[in-house]
Amino acid sequence: MTTFALIHGGNYTSACWQRLTPLLDGDVLLIDLPGRNGRLPAAADLTLADNVAAVIEDLRAAAHPGEDVVLVGHSVAGITVAHVVNEAPQLVGRVVLLSCTIPPHGSAVLDHIDPDVRESVLSGARGGAFVLDEATARLILCNDMDPEQTAFTLAHMVEDANAVLVERVDLTGLRSGVPVTYVRLGEDATLPPARQDHAIAALGEPDVARLDGSGHMAMISHPTELAAVLHEVAGR
Repeated sequence: MTTFALIHGGNYTSACWQRLTPLLDGDVLLIDLPGRNGRLPAAADLTLADNVAAVIEDLRAAAHPGEDVVLVGHSVAGITVAHVVNEAPQLVGRVVLLSCTIPPHGSAVLDHIDPDVRESVLSGARGGAFVLDEATARLILCNDMDPEQTAFTLAHMVEDANAVLVERVDLTGLRSGVPVTYVRLGEDATLPPARQDHAIAALGEPDVARLDGSGHMAMISHPTELAAVLHEVAGR
């Protein structure tokens, strides 16, 4: 049976997947990265290596021999996914990158996000952690949402680590033969389509699925369409 292992993006916890998980046909592993729900280290102190270790720990605890694990990363979690595949490719059957910031090999996320988003991140940084202000979050995360979805999205924001955004990325594993699908979101105001295309180019030649009407938080605003994409990937 397929296991969908879901890794949230920046400023969120696994709660962001609540509307998607009931729609998935298979086991679901919800992964909270460190800095959330009491998982140490705290956001201000954690590094990319801490994120990677947490994901590998959860995959080893949950995966069973013969299962096809579809590892799904959202947004900045794409770099965590990349490094998980570098270190433990045997734990991953397929990778799905949901509007992930994937900078060129050897560079950092912060150098390759939209300048306005970068400025919002930097202005919200305090003591090693950051969180988007509400006005910015409404503008770049909720542009395709109704009022109820917007309220849910804003209510579930948490602090995240500055360090992860400035660490250099090793894309070796994502170019090594593990099947990779990039989900391109056509109405994304956080990582606009042109920057998603840069991420796709950095990966080489991944499969590309398109949700043309979705903003950045597709698991909240377009869960049915996203579930269909994940089922299609799992069925290959």
